[in-house]
Amino acid sequence: MRLQIEGGTEIDRKHCRQFARFFSNRFFSKDLNKQISVKLKFIKKSVVLYEDDCANMEWMDNNRQPRKFVINIYIPPKVSLRYIISTLAHEMVHVKQFVKNELIDLPSTDFNVSVFKNKKYNLNRVSYFDQPWEIEAYGRERGLTREYFEKVKLAKKLLKRPVDF
Repeated sequence: MRLQIEGGTEIDRKHCRQFARFFSNRFFSKDLNKQISVKLKFIKKSVVLYEDDCANMEWMDNNRQPRKFVINIYIPPKVSLRYIISTLAHEMVHVKQFVKNELIDLPSTDFNVSVFKNKKYNLNRVSYFDQPWEIEAYGRERGLTREYFEKVKLAKKLLKRPVDF
């Protein structure tokens, strides 16, 4: 996977590169990895009020099995590495969903309809936290974050603290 990073600290960028490699090796074949491109942008924000206000991800090429993505992570003051990696994990799950054709946005419907695992969902009728792709992303983010921090030997230091939302 090609990863381009804008903003953030040197340590943030280092861990995001390592996490992206960890994630892509786990979920994508070597051939598929070569096709995927992610641009990660850290955007300073004075306050992040809700978990669903932390970041967003969008595909940049086409809506069926896209390969180019932009992830924006909104960074409040005094943000922790745990927040950054957990947020990146969540958004990378969405990258996986699009790359593997599990999730498809239907642009002809002004993005009000998405298909997840061959089932259509009207986004006007399904709340954010009930969308199955969000359930998967929230479900995987904590485990992926823990596995990554254990791999880089930071688990004891970073995971004993309360969640920083």
